[in-house]
Amino acid sequence: MSTGTQWDPAQYNRFGAEREQPFWDVVGMVERAPSPEVVDLGCGDGRLTAALHQHLAARHTTGIDSSPAMLAAAATHAGPGLTFAAGDLAAWSGTGVDLVVSNAALHWVGDHPGVLGRWRRTLAGGGQLAVQVPSNADHPSH
Repeated sequence: MSTGTQWDPAQYNRFGAEREQPFWDVVGMVERAPSPEVVDLGCGDGRLTAALHQHLAARHTTGIDSSPAMLAAAATHAGPGLTFAAGDLAAWSGTGVDLVVSNAALHWVGDHPGVLGRWRRTLAGGGQLAVQVPSNADHPSH
């Protein structure tokens, strides 16, 4: 995420349950594929990325985030077939991806049609986008 915001993994996880339910709701709509190549854009601390990797029995999963603090926390989840890297989800592109997941991150960037088009072009044949964007404009904090 290219917001300039300082992210704190401990603070982020104070609301982990609220963030986790929409993640699993959108993942529940994904058509399962054998051993997929997965990218999680805006992976945060990597906890859900690691759970997704296991849940899908993914061949390889890459979590992308721009926050050094979040990536440091995510690194503790890295393992065989599960990696994390710094990147800007608004500019990210790849090739041959079976599933692009983004939970509660797309709203931090502009040009949604351009960004989503770029993500779509990264997909392998039959690949899927699974994107969740909070709708909380009427929340008191806004």
